[in-house]
Amino acid sequence: MSAEVNSWSLRLTGFKIWIEELKNGSFAARNQILMFARKLAVRLSREADRNVLDILLYTWGTKQRATYETLIVQALDTLSQHPQTGQPRDDLFPGCRSFQVEQHVIYYYQRKATEIVVRRILHYRQDASAAVEEPPA
Repeated sequence: MSAEVNSWSLRLTGFKIWIEELKNGSFAARNQILMFARKLAVRLSREADRNVLDILLYTWGTKQRATYETLIVQALDTLSQHPQTGQPRDDLFPGCRSFQVEQHVIYYYQRKATEIVVRRILHYRQDASAAVEEPPA
């Protein structure tokens, strides 16, 4: 189970509710749908998905694990709304960006106008140049 699936399926449920409110003429619903439409899809690569599972597996304590999972999901949501937030990391591959979350760094790129892809989520001390590979063409 990935954080991506839980977060995005909840947004889809909310979207259906907003559609009903919009049909009833709700101005607030119309604004919320516009905000929703601006979010990009976030896709985790297999490596990134494995990284998330490892991070959560080796985080000590149930409370700390839940906190860290929430921080990662919030960071992915932030990136879906503001993909240019991260630092450019063209030294890894063209278009790569990084975004730090506590002790870890999310490495991602915008694949299409509607999607970002997370390549890896690594501890900040890990050698990104050895672990983050350019995506296949």
